[in-house]
Amino acid sequence: MPSNTPAWRPIDLDPHKPAYIAIADAIAADIRDGRLAPDTRLPPQRQLAHVLGLNFTTISRAYAEAQRRGLLDARVGQGTRVRPEACPRVRHAAARAQLIDMSMNLPPEPDQPALLARMETSLRVLCGDINSLLCYQPFGGSPEDREAAVHWLARRGIATSVDKVLVCPGTHSVLNALLSTLVGTGGGRVCCDNITYPGIRALAAIHGVSLLGLPSDTDGILPDAFERCCRDNQPAALYINPTIHNPTTTTMPAGRREAIAEIAARHQVPVIEDDPYGLLPEAPP
Repeated sequence: MPSNTPAWRPIDLDPHKPAYIAIADAIAADIRDGRLAPDTRLPPQRQLAHVLGLNFTTISRAYAEAQRRGLLDARVGQGTRVRPEACPRVRHAAARAQLIDMSMNLPPEPDQPALLARMETSLRVLCGDINSLLCYQPFGGSPEDREAAVHWLARRGIATSVDKVLVCPGTHSVLNALLSTLVGTGGGRVCCDNITYPGIRALAAIHGVSLLGLPSDTDGILPDAFERCCRDNQPAALYINPTIHNPTTTTMPAGRREAIAEIAARHQVPVIEDDPYGLLPEAPP
């Protein structure tokens, strides 16, 4: 007679969580710890429900939750199995859980199987039109891209039009173009924080631009220092990273921004605002 003992069963389910979530967590933990190997077939849902004293619906929801996280695959006639891709991801995430690399300003690696599964799905959608991805893109962005940018900027309180939007391949290409346009080559000056983004230093060196470092406090660049710099040096531009400044993480409050903007307008100094993290604060200035 076949055994009623399943090949796998969860150990120490968290009693403070809904049972289906606790079972999905147990699946993730056992994959991480190597108790569930790639392509392992999980027990039939009715069998596991009987062994755990739960109803069939709870086990069905648990397996569905684990699938949503990218841990399991279910196929008709083949049962529910551990996705091979889930195993290295979960173990790799656990291995680096205690290590935070502060040597570079990089986003955290996506280590949640559910997030990775959604990213894979999105990439498959993008690859559905692979020919357009392999072609040269319209200079400055497609009309659709620029229209989307106009709507996005409007949500930030910036009113503009499609003909004034330029979509670029990256921050450095934008900064390179702005330095070329506003400063030119040789002898120009640009104000910035004393401690500033390393990329602007490299680009300034290429263009022969002198960076004038301004002292700051916990709110960012000091207005008096910027005023003196404008009066004494006639800078061609001000480079500023006011939200989650790289590398100090300072966010300039609204009052300080207004003071800096007023000085720049009065001295006719263009402001290059580098704002890669503007959407991150819950309550931005």
